[in-house]
Amino acid sequence: MIHHEQRLAWLEKLIKQESASYATERKAALIIDTKAGSLVVPFPAIKQVIPGKRLHSLPFIPQKFCGVVDFEGTLYAIVNVGVHEDEAVELSKIVLLEGDVCSFGLLFGGTPNVIYLDEVGDTQRLTTEERARLSPLFAQEQFISPNGSLILLDVNATAAALLAPE
Repeated sequence: MIHHEQRLAWLEKLIKQESASYATERKAALIIDTKAGSLVVPFPAIKQVIPGKRLHSLPFIPQKFCGVVDFEGTLYAIVNVGVHEDEAVELSKIVLLEGDVCSFGLLFGGTPNVIYLDEVGDTQRLTTEERARLSPLFAQEQFISPNGSLILLDVNATAAALLAPE
C-alpha cells in the first residue's frame, strides 16, 4: 500500500503533467467522493492536493466554510464536501482550486481517482434537485459512466457563489 504522503506526491506530479497538456486530446480530472456523489475536478483548476491536517479554524468565518489553509502565502477558504463529523480530519485531503475570480479548497475523505473525460460516456443536464444537493458548489454537466454519474465541477461559478453574500 502506498503511504499517504507518497500518494499525494504522485497526484501532484500527475496534475502538473496533465495540466500542461490539458488542451490536447486527453482531458484529465480528479474524482473525489462527496456527500452529493462523485465530483469531477478538472486538472487545470487544481493548484495542489494537501493533507487535511493543514486545515485551521477561523473565528467568524461564513458558515459555508469549515476553515482556511495557508498555502504559499495565500489563504484558501475551505468547503467541506465529503468529511463527516465523525471522521478524522487528519485522514482527509484538501484540493486547492484556482478560479478566475478567487481561490478556494475542498475538504474530502477517501481516496481520489483520476479519470480522462474523453473516455467517459454521455452527458446530461442536472435536475433541480441534484443542483440543490450540490450547494454551494456548481456543476458544468453530469457524465454518465458505467460506474454511475460523475458531476463536473464548474470552478468559476462555484467561486462566484462562494463570494456572494448570504
